[in-house]
Amino acid sequence: MYILYDTHISKVGQFTDGDLNLDFTRVRDYEQGTELQWPNLRKARCQTGEDCTECYSESDLHEGFNVDPGDAYVVGTNHMFVREGASGCGGMSTMNTYEVIEAMRFAVQKINNDNLYFPSMRIGTIIMCTCNNPVVVQRKLYNLLRDGLTFANGFRLVLQDKIVGFVGDIGSSISIAMAEVLTRVGHVQISYASTSPTLR
Repeated sequence: MYILYDTHISKVGQFTDGDLNLDFTRVRDYEQGTELQWPNLRKARCQTGEDCTECYSESDLHEGFNVDPGDAYVVGTNHMFVREGASGCGGMSTMNTYEVIEAMRFAVQKINNDNLYFPSMRIGTIIMCTCNNPVVVQRKLYNLLRDGLTFANGFRLVLQDKIVGFVGDIGSSISIAMAEVLTRVGHVQISYASTSPTLR
C-alpha cells in the first residue's frame, strides 16, 4: 500500500520523522477518460429507486436499525455513535463499532449455514445503536418490544415471539441498563465484553 507523505509517495512503514501529511492535490479520479482533480471528484450517489444511508441525516442514523431478515431474530447492540448529554446521541464513534457489528452478523450467518441449531428456520439479526447511553438503549428496547420495526416502505415487522435473545453492548453500564428491561419481560441477554459483577 502506498500513501502520499510530504509531497512524495512513500511505502507505509518507511517514515522516519514528522507527522503524516496527505497531499490531496495529488488525488485523481477518472471518468470516461477525463481526469478529475481534488476536490472536484465524483461523489457517491444512490441508484434510482435505492435507499442509501448517505440520504439520511445523522439524527435519522441514530434511530436506525441494521436488519438481516429471518424467521426469528437475535438483537445485537453497539454504540456506533457517542453519547451526547443525558439522553442523546452525538457523532460517530471511532472504536469497536462496525467490526463488532460484523462479528455478530458473522456468528448468526454461521449458525444458519451450519444448519444445526435451528434447522427449520433462518435466524436474522437486528442491530441497534445504543449511543453508549443507558437512557437511549432502554427507550429503544421498550419501543422495539412494544412496536416492532417499521421500514421506509411501510412494512411493519412485529417481533412478539420472534426474538431468540439479545447481545449486550461492550460497556457494562449499557448491558446493566438492558438487563433491567429484559429481566422484566423475560428475555435472555449475553454480554460478551461487559465485566460488572452485577451482570452475574
